[in-house]
Amino acid sequence: MALDFAALPRVPATMRGAGPGDAGMQINMTTFAGRPRHFIHETLQSLFSSDWRETNLPVNLIMGSADESHLREYAAHPSIRIVPWDVETTPSLRRNCTLNKIRALRCGDDEPTLICEDDILFPPNWFSALKVATAEMSDEEYILSLLAPQPDLENARLVTGKRWVKRYPTYILQGAQALFYPTKALRNKVADFLQGNLTRGQGDELIGRYARAWSALYATKEVLVENIGSISCFHEEKDRIP
Repeated sequence: MALDFAALPRVPATMRGAGPGDAGMQINMTTFAGRPRHFIHETLQSLFSSDWRETNLPVNLIMGSADESHLREYAAHPSIRIVPWDVETTPSLRRNCTLNKIRALRCGDDEPTLICEDDILFPPNWFSALKVATAEMSDEEYILSLLAPQPDLENARLVTGKRWVKRYPTYILQGAQALFYPTKALRNKVADFLQGNLTRGQGDELIGRYARAWSALYATKEVLVENIGSISCFHEEKDRIP
């Protein structure tokens, strides 16, 4: 489904500088060399063509294996930091993906963080729209998805008192293509939960399970990124699941 870029909210002049851009939001993007087809070039091009470029902040590419061959052209890029794979690889690709989500959750200081996958497109004003949404939020612990299934999102209820944030429309988290975490403390809690439940589910499912039980799971009113890939980094029929 193509995004209607013009429909995304723009930041009013009185709110510019509010939200995640104020202290500097980091982006941790998980990536995996073993894909049969790579989308990361399109993903990065859309990111650096969007209003994110005005932050002058780098994006962290969190490697899902020791193979960095698909990122050679970015090794010296001034706006990209490659975070090498530094954990023991397991026979299960799915479990390795979950391990990489844990690494992405723990990476960085205590600042608002978007953790995303390498097969999405960012529209031109997605960051401004995210700032509008997060400026409405209080200090509660929540995970905010920038992508949710349609038409479920259209039918979802707005969070009480909010104009740009809805309750996540399905009980199960349907993909972790782009999730916003307001604090490092929350990211560490989610990472600990994933680490303790590695054999009990895959990463997206576990993140959703944590959010439903101990946090809150929301979605932006408008879809702020577009998924252009498929299954993130494994082929389910070939994966060794306990």
